[in-house]
Amino acid sequence: MKIEEVKSNLNRMVKYKGISNVYELTACILRKGESGFFYQAELKDRKSGTSVLICKLEEIEVIE
Repeated sequence: MKIEEVKSNLNRMVKYKGISNVYELTACILRKGESGFFYQAELKDRKSGTSVLICKLEEIEVIE
């Protein structure tokens, strides 16, 4: 997913690359690391209730 797609896909179901489960995109996080700024996605697992997955924004696929 690109940063331009985040706003239109917040609180929508997305797919994490490599895992067949579907997650809800609940947040986009801007962090600063040693090599500069980068984005992460916060995904909520609707099946388990309170489980949250933090991953790279590039690893998210939009469900059409």
